[in-house]
Amino acid sequence: MQICRMDYNDASVDKRRLKLHVYGVGVFPVFSGIEPVTNIAQCAFKKNAALPVGTYWIVDRPSGSIRNQIQTFIKDFKNGTNHDEWFGLYSASTMSDSVFVNGVETWSIQASPLATQW
Repeated sequence: MQICRMDYNDASVDKRRLKLHVYGVGVFPVFSGIEPVTNIAQCAFKKNAALPVGTYWIVDRPSGSIRNQIQTFIKDFKNGTNHDEWFGLYSASTMSDSVFVNGVETWSIQASPLATQW
């Protein structure tokens, strides 16, 4: 098990980058959510918003169905991304990739390297 920490209060000046501290390994620039709700924890209940505050297990990102895999391949080719570098997050409280925030279910929690968005 690897201990990590990400603090929404420890954002870059432009608020576009956070620091993921992976103890014993290093510190990595990351983001959470898609504009206009990137790195805003209070918006975690909105679609494509920042990761809800909590404790998570880092897991392999599920690849999904054959259809999802084909769609992912097309997106990667078109956008120059690589979903194989992404990872999934399981909430320690639910042991799944979904949690409820303000009565709204947030699911398919995952993260990606910073370079894929900017």
